Amino acid sequence: MTTKILSAISILLIFSACSHKITNPKIEKLEGQQKVLALNTQINDLKLALEREKLKLTDLTDAVNKANELASKSANEAKVLAEKVNENPGNAKLAKNANKAAKIAAKNSKRAKKLTDQLSDAQNNIKDYQKGIDDSQKELDDLNSSIKIIPNQPQEPKDNN
Repeated sequence: MTTKILSAISILLIFSACSHKITNPKIEKLEGQQKVLALNTQINDLKLALEREKLKLTDLTDAVNKANELASKSANEAKVLAEKVNENPGNAKLAKNANKAAKIAAKNSKRAKKLTDQLSDAQNNIKDYQKGIDDSQKELDDLNSSIKIIPNQPQEPKDNN
């Protein structure tokens, strides 16, 4: 008895697996339009992210320039003080000021490097967003062309019985 049930179930599974999916051109077209809308949304989201990243890039560029100027200025001050310490090796106050200037120069240099790394990351993000937009746009163009190929079938007149 159980073998007959198992055989019947397996036969039903085989038939259901072999049956073809019923397709309707109108449904296919609507599904294609849904994919187009999803891709348009994705492209718009990427464009928004790209614009945000461009604004961030502008701000970072200004910050990097200021940080580099400050780092250069503080490094020059530290160098001048270090040269004065070499000329007057016994002056403890001058040595203390030179040490302080060197620490400030190192701090400013570290900040400039951090900002430069952030700037580089922002530039890479912009490239990635642009690539994502281009890829999505190509996919959208391909999808749009395939949707146009699907013919619209005329609707049958409705019976008003």
